[in-house]
Amino acid sequence: MHDERLAVPQPIQTLDAQPAAYQQAVDQWQADLDQRIRDRAGFILSSAALTKLESFQSAQRAAASVFASRRVGHRFGDELSIGRQVAAY
Repeated sequence: MHDERLAVPQPIQTLDAQPAAYQQAVDQWQADLDQRIRDRAGFILSSAALTKLESFQSAQRAAASVFASRRVGHRFGDELSIGRQVAAY
C-alpha cells in the first residue's frame, strides 16, 4: 500500500481550486489507489478475502466522503456551517 501511495501522490488542493473539483479528483485518486491495491493483493489473497477487502475499502471511502463533505463545507463557509456558528454565539 505504501508503495502504491508513493507511485501516484494524492492530488493537492490549491487556493484557486473549486472544492467540488478537488473532492472529485481525490475520490478518483482513492478509487484508483484501491484498485491497484486489490490488483497486487490478488496475488496472495483468496477470492473471498479480496471480496472482503473491496467491501472494507468501499466502507472507508463512504466514511471519508462524509467527513470530507463536512470539512469542505465548514472550510468554505456553507450556509449550514455559518448558521451553526451564528447560533453558537
